[in-house]
Amino acid sequence: MAYILVGFSEYDLSVYAKKSFSKLGFGKKEFIQLCDSMKGLDLSGELDRISCPVLVVLGEKDKANRRAAGELAEALTKNQMEIIAGAGHEVNVERPKELAQVLERFWNSL
Repeated sequence: MAYILVGFSEYDLSVYAKKSFSKLGFGKKEFIQLCDSMKGLDLSGELDRISCPVLVVLGEKDKANRRAAGELAEALTKNQMEIIAGAGHEVNVERPKELAQVLERFWNSL
């Protein structure tokens, strides 16, 4: 088993198309409430229990998440952190080919 960590900001949720939420089985308002309910959840003390490889991906221009991504990578014992050059927060939209290459390298390394 391996994990690839992806994050959502409040901005992402505020512009996410309403019809996209219907695919999740509940509305946008309920999804945002669910995310809000998890704001205080702190599992950082449990990260050392993750023993499988983890890929942390960050866009080079994603300054808002740089510190958190670095701290996350440090806390994980089998981590691999990749910074995608020229990308901001939406790596999959801004640099999809580069992201695909990073994901392929990670999976092939397992």
